[in-house]
Amino acid sequence: MSVGALDPVRMSVLARLALPCLIVTACSEQPADVSKPGFGEQDFVEKEVATLEKALAAKDEIKISTGCIGITGKGLARMPEVLQRKIERLCYVEVPRVLLELAIADATKARAEHADLPESLVCAQLLVSDAFKAMAKAPVADPGVKKLADDYEKLCPEAVAKIRMRERR
Repeated sequence: MSVGALDPVRMSVLARLALPCLIVTACSEQPADVSKPGFGEQDFVEKEVATLEKALAAKDEIKISTGCIGITGKGLARMPEVLQRKIERLCYVEVPRVLLELAIADATKARAEHADLPESLVCAQLLVSDAFKAMAKAPVADPGVKKLADDYEKLCPEAVAKIRMRERR
């Protein structure tokens, strides 16, 4: 999310208002006909994985942040091992990587354009906390994602401290 013509406070409010609208819109598709072939749990998960991969390629923050919700639950253990590893790589490495890249770019741009703003406004990326949550749940730490997290922490130490404090609760 870029700062653009609106200041970070307005962008934050707009983003918080837009997120529920986007989720409702995305979830309001016609229900699938369960009597047709190809409507098993694995088929659903494979379609969700494909959608997540497209969102990652497009760097669509909203779809990325919601993409892992339905595929990392208790049903993950019932999926074939290859699919499990793919989901783990996507949700615990690729999603945090993209969210952190976008957050770093946005905070850097905001700091360059609005040097007089406090860190709390420059570092108001809503979805970066999702990256830190995913990293905390990750079965294996990825050094590239860890470096991005460290870079974001250098840029926005107060924001990261707040995220980590919320995680401990």
